[in-house]
Amino acid sequence: MLSKNNKQLMVEKQAAKKQRYGLRKLSMGVASVLLGMTFLGAGSISATENENLETATTENQVEAVSDPLNEQTEITLTPQAEAEKQTDEQAYEEKAVTRTINLYKDGELVDTKIQTVNFHKILGTWYVKNDGAVGVKTGQFDAYDIPEQAGYTAQVNGVAVDKVDNMSVTADTPNQVVDVYYVADTKTYTEERVITRTINIWHDDKLFDVIPQEVVFTREVTENLTTGEKTYGSWDEPTKMFDEVTLPQYEGYKHTEGTVQKRCIVNPNSENIVNDIKYTSEKEISEETRIVERVINIYKDGEHTETVKQSVTFTREVIKNLVTDEIEYGEWIAEDGKDR
Repeated sequence: MLSKNNKQLMVEKQAAKKQRYGLRKLSMGVASVLLGMTFLGAGSISATENENLETATTENQVEAVSDPLNEQTEITLTPQAEAEKQTDEQAYEEKAVTRTINLYKDGELVDTKIQTVNFHKILGTWYVKNDGAVGVKTGQFDAYDIPEQAGYTAQVNGVAVDKVDNMSVTADTPNQVVDVYYVADTKTYTEERVITRTINIWHDDKLFDVIPQEVVFTREVTENLTTGEKTYGSWDEPTKMFDEVTLPQYEGYKHTEGTVQKRCIVNPNSENIVNDIKYTSEKEISEETRIVERVINIYKDGEHTETVKQSVTFTREVIKNLVTDEIEYGEWIAEDGKDR
C-alpha cells in the first residue's frame, strides 16, 4: 500500500503526463487503421501475412504514436478518454492566498508589502505548493517587522505595534489586508484657565481688606511633537459662578460706594474682575470761631480822647472721627471786619 506522500507524488507525475497518456490509450486503434490503409493501397496479402502484420502492429503500438505519419493525422479521442482527460484537469488546480501590508504616514500610502502562500489542489485536496514539503496543507505568513519612523509610532486598529505577527493560512483563508498607520508622537497635558474676582475693602480711602475669589477651568491639550501643532479638548465646564459675598458691616463706618454682584457667572474667556467697596467712618462736625481785635486809642494834648475797637471773626470746620477720635480742621475763613 502506498503512503499519502507517495500517492501525491504519483498523482503529480501522472498529472504532468496526462495529455500523453490519453494518446497512448488510443494508439492501438490509430496504428491499426493506418496499417490497414497502407496494405490496402499496396494490394492483396495473405491471411498469414495479415496476421503477422496485426501482431507486429499490436506489439509496436506505442511506437506508432511517435511515427511521423501520426503527426499528420487528426486524432479523435474516444468518449472514455475525453472523460478521463477532463477528470484529470479538474483534479489539479492552483491558487494563491495573499496578505497585503499597507504603510500610511501623514494620511498617504508610503509603502506596500505583499506576502504570498501558493497552494495546488490534487484529487480534491489542497496542499501547500512547496518544493521542500509534501502533503502539507497549512502554510504561514511570516512575521513582518514594521520599519521605524523617527517621531512616529506605528498603529494597527488604534493599537501601537512594532510588527505584524505571523499567521497560519490554508487554501480556504481569504486574502488579508493589514493597514499600518504611522501616528506622530504626542504629549498630553492639562491646561488651566484661572478667572479671579478681587474685592477690595476701603476705609476712608485706605485699603482695609482684600477678599480674593477664583474659579478654575481645565482642558486637555495634545501637542504633536513633530509639527508642534496643538489640539485642544473641551473645557471641563462651560461656565462657573463665584461664591456669593455679603458685604461686611463695620462699627463706626457706613458703606458709601461700590457693589458686589451676588450671582457672578463667568466663562473661560471672561476677564478678571475687581470690585472696590468703600466705607466712610462716621464723623462729628462742628465749627470753631476766633475773633481777632484791634484797639485804637486816640490822644489829644496828652489826654485820651477816644478809643476805636476793630475786630475780625474767623471760623473753621472741625471734623472729629468717631472711630479713631482723630480731629481734622478746616481752613479759617474771615468774616467782614467791623468797627465797634
